[in-house]
Amino acid sequence: MTGTRRAIVAIFTTALAVGASYAGRLPLGSGSARAAAQQSSVTFTKDVAPIIFSACASCHRPGGVAPFPLLTYDDVKTHAGAIVAATRDRVMPPWKPEPGYGEFADERRLTGEQIATLRAWVEGGAIEGDPALLPALPKWSGEWALGDPLLTHGRSISCGLRSIRFPRV
Repeated sequence: MTGTRRAIVAIFTTALAVGASYAGRLPLGSGSARAAAQQSSVTFTKDVAPIIFSACASCHRPGGVAPFPLLTYDDVKTHAGAIVAATRDRVMPPWKPEPGYGEFADERRLTGEQIATLRAWVEGGAIEGDPALLPALPKWSGEWALGDPLLTHGRSISCGLRSIRFPRV
């Protein structure tokens, strides 16, 4: 992580902490202020599910390559601590290129803001939120995302001692 990115994450995290401490000091008699504080809290349905569905669910689903699904509130809450640690350390989602050494199409790196959102959700008690705000689950075709890995479009490939020729499709 670059120094600039670390600074941005540190500033954002500090702002969240300071904001949370002031939100806790709102007068209890003020119903509208209390409702505003509750609405501004990070929830699974409003804030976390969109991140998980776009960055994690393609692997963390039944039939995916990950060892457990992350498609429901209960799935994500069960693994919340591990999700925060893996995203903080940039282990998940898997994306090996270091930032600042080129731009890639379909980059799978989470932003500092997304990582801070996941952390704030866990630190805030992993609140589910309004089910009406839950985005639709992603849909998968059941096909290989990048095409059939065995289909070589008429090229020969070497398999041990012999070559196999695949017909053109």
